[in-house]
Amino acid sequence: MNSLIKDNNYYRQIIVDHYSNPINKGILKTKESLTFHHYSNSCVDDFYFEITFNKNVVANAKFEGIGCAISTASIDIFASLIINKTIAEVLTINENYQNMLAAKKYQENILEDLLAFKNVLKQPNRIRCALIISESINEILLVKQGKK
Repeated sequence: MNSLIKDNNYYRQIIVDHYSNPINKGILKTKESLTFHHYSNSCVDDFYFEITFNKNVVANAKFEGIGCAISTASIDIFASLIINKTIAEVLTINENYQNMLAAKKYQENILEDLLAFKNVLKQPNRIRCALIISESINEILLVKQGKK
């Protein structure tokens, strides 16, 4: 089996696993949490994404809602990846994730399992699904930084 097929199968399995058995589902609703509601007028995606902060470090990240495999898995993976990260680190991860989905230069090493979504570019109608989490992160961080 060539490595490209092996990589694609590996990444597909990551998406299926996080869609079928998300590990960060269930928002906490604490006073330290900031939540953003994202829904789509054109599909079933409807999520609440919550980040709990300890000063400027992500203490926890959770979500609740329904959506397709791409949106659900990307939210779950992103939530896992940003725990114990500073706001600056989260911004860097998010920028690189957005760049990957826009076919721009990005750093693979910091995206970890988010690399599973690099082939979303081949399905332009699914890019919005993969970007739901990125938009949610941006909104929460703007509130956290007092910019909104």
